[in-house]
Amino acid sequence: MKGLGICPLWPMYWPLASRSGTRFFLGRVNFINSIFREPLDLSGSTFRQEASFSSATFLAMVSFASAHFQEDALFDGTAFMKTADCSAASFQREITFAGASINKMRLSRAQISGQLSLQNAEFNRLEARWPVLCNHLRYDGETYLSLARNYRNLEWFEDADDCYYHYRRASQAGKSFAIREGENRKINWSKLLDGLAWISCGYGVRPRYTVFLSCFFILLFAFLYWQGMGIVVEPLNGSEYLQGQNEELTFLDNLYFSAMVFTAKTQVKWYPVGVYRYLATLEFILGWLLLALFLVSLGRTMIR
Repeated sequence: MKGLGICPLWPMYWPLASRSGTRFFLGRVNFINSIFREPLDLSGSTFRQEASFSSATFLAMVSFASAHFQEDALFDGTAFMKTADCSAASFQREITFAGASINKMRLSRAQISGQLSLQNAEFNRLEARWPVLCNHLRYDGETYLSLARNYRNLEWFEDADDCYYHYRRASQAGKSFAIREGENRKINWSKLLDGLAWISCGYGVRPRYTVFLSCFFILLFAFLYWQGMGIVVEPLNGSEYLQGQNEELTFLDNLYFSAMVFTAKTQVKWYPVGVYRYLATLEFILGWLLLALFLVSLGRTMIR
């Protein structure tokens, strides 16, 4: 076992033939509590059964690049003191780094088919793009927030935003619309506010959501004005227009009016009548609120 440092052999462990090159492990691999003092190269290796490195310590660099784990890969409680290279590795079943201490790990181009656990793991630098992890990461709030901080430190801001967005969505999914207090059920306002934050701005990391919602409101109010014929042409020579005497205004006219109200543009030729005056006021307020929200979200994503 040259080059492996302190490494106890377990009954189901198939020993390494050399320090580098492609290897096939046909049985269960068990390196629990092992200490690897020198660099270890297991790149390209294939693990047919469960591979356990639980509570092991890698004092030097270790490479699992292009390795194939056909069963569970267990690294819970493992300490990677130097770089751990798992680039282009394939994990077909569960992989866990729960409670692990990771100085630097590369998971670029890795293929993960099962669940990934990073619960209570501490990592200084984890190089793994969010699309590689997002559909396999076991939900844990602290893990998601730690990953978002990791991406910001790497200046992978898009990955940080995506990670935070999925964290908020997963957190929202775990809440119910009603909470029980004794025999009474009350509205869960936290759930409703989370839903509003999602729809209006994508939790502050999706400015385009604000644009889509603004367009929806402009169309909605235009439809209401058009159906109720609540917008009239400005009277001339002191004459008066009554609601319902506005058949010449088309839907596009009402859409234009709605856009002007929403964006706080001054409209001198048309004005709302009756209850539509209050609708126009509401649209005006919504326009200002969504404009402010858009600027805040856009600033957050563009100014780093």
